[in-house]
Amino acid sequence: MSPFYTFRYPLSLSTDDKQGIQYLYGAPQAPTLAPTITPESRQLEPESNEIPYSEVYFDAVSTIRGELFFFRSGYVWRLRGGKLQSGYPALASRHWNGIPESVDAALEDSVGNIWFFHGK
Repeated sequence: MSPFYTFRYPLSLSTDDKQGIQYLYGAPQAPTLAPTITPESRQLEPESNEIPYSEVYFDAVSTIRGELFFFRSGYVWRLRGGKLQSGYPALASRHWNGIPESVDAALEDSVGNIWFFHGK
C-alpha cells in the first residue's frame, strides 16, 4: 500500500492498495438490514464498565464540519462535544440527499466538499 496519497480525479485505488485493504479488513460483505431503532439503542453509555466491542461496528466514521458522524446501514449517529445529539440515530438521507444507502467511507476535503464512498 502507498505510504501517502495525492488527491486526483477520478478517485481510484491501485490493485495493490485494494488487496492491502482487504488483507487488513477482509473482503467486502453484503450490506445488512437497517437496525431496529428503540429508545434504548440511542443510549451510548453502557450500564456497566464493560463495553461489548465485538458487537459494535459501523460502516464508516468521519469528522464533518467539526462534528463526528457514525454511519451504518443508511443511518447516521451525530456526536458534538462527545455527546449524541437529540434525534439520533436518524436516516442519513435526512442530511444528504442522494447519499448511498450504505456508506463505506466519508470525508470532508480541504475545500469543504463532503465525499461519500460506496463499493469499489
